Amino acid sequence: MTLQEQLEPTVQQVVDFVFKYDQALRDLLGKLPDEPKRALIRFPNPHIATGPTLIHVCSDGAIVLFKNLLPPTAGGSAPPVEVMVHRNPGPTVVEFYNANAQNFFTFVDPISKLVSYGHTAQFDPNSDFSSNLCQILVSDFEGSYLLPLFSKIFIVGWPYVMRHAAKPSLLAEESLVHGFANANLENHSKAISLVAEFRSLVDSATVESDIQAFLEKHPELIFPEFEKVIAKPQLGGEREPDFAFALPTSAGMKWAFVEIESPTKKIFTSQPDFQFRAEFTQAKGQLLQWEPLITRDHAYFERRFHGLFKPEYHLVYGRDSELDDRRRDMLVAEFSATSNRFFHTFDDLANRFERIIRRVFR
Repeated sequence: MTLQEQLEPTVQQVVDFVFKYDQALRDLLGKLPDEPKRALIRFPNPHIATGPTLIHVCSDGAIVLFKNLLPPTAGGSAPPVEVMVHRNPGPTVVEFYNANAQNFFTFVDPISKLVSYGHTAQFDPNSDFSSNLCQILVSDFEGSYLLPLFSKIFIVGWPYVMRHAAKPSLLAEESLVHGFANANLENHSKAISLVAEFRSLVDSATVESDIQAFLEKHPELIFPEFEKVIAKPQLGGEREPDFAFALPTSAGMKWAFVEIESPTKKIFTSQPDFQFRAEFTQAKGQLLQWEPLITRDHAYFERRFHGLFKPEYHLVYGRDSELDDRRRDMLVAEFSATSNRFFHTFDDLANRFERIIRRVFR
């Protein structure tokens, strides 16, 4: 670690936070099996960029630049952290960033040494990042491999560091999850087209099999961050789930079993007392059947679903158009009795997918 002779305590907190974040992310990458690790790094993935770090210390915070190393390093010794102090009083993070944006967004082809400019950022003059962490991802052009100087940039306000100094591992876990989503979605335009196609299908489909076939082809619509997905996994019950997803966490894999019903099915009867339809009650009952099956023979299922521990159970059923505040509250109450059973409409899936697109490709 290369530092100034003496750092102020607040600056030292930033350095420690970045150092621990980078170490935690490389540890998470190092624990992954070879197959998902290869999937993560098969193309530039800025969420999981690790490597030499340059920290510019400004008057109200710091700009952290993660130099582009592809594939990312996993485990091993920590890469160097260089600190440059621009204070007394110095520029704000936004002033410094805008003055140096061209340097941050220069792309250099590693073979031809072609340099490409134009990837600049300009913040609103009223933007205030003094209390937050703003993450900026630097990606190649779609379909090309011009490697930028930096893959990931944090704009960090001093209050953020003081509030979250002890939690760099949580940020590393979030980076890994978004890294899987980035790998599964591939690029922004493809993801946008996919969710538009899904919304159109949900509006027009008359049979459940059409939705099932589409989601088997594009399981990322359910969990963009999945490491592994199994269609129609066998649990030994009367009705099997439609999907089993392995989702990355800092504690290892979390499994989620998902049941898909037709978007045309209604949740509530037409009665004024908001009664659930029998079909909905039956679908919800399927989730209740899976948990005792797995609990009763956990050792057997753990061999089939590696890392299986406290799985989640999800039901996807119906449309938002049927729900008002009272009906939504009833569904929340119906599924809040346990911490591992969840309900989503098909509109919920599309809305969540769009939120993740914004986070992954921002």
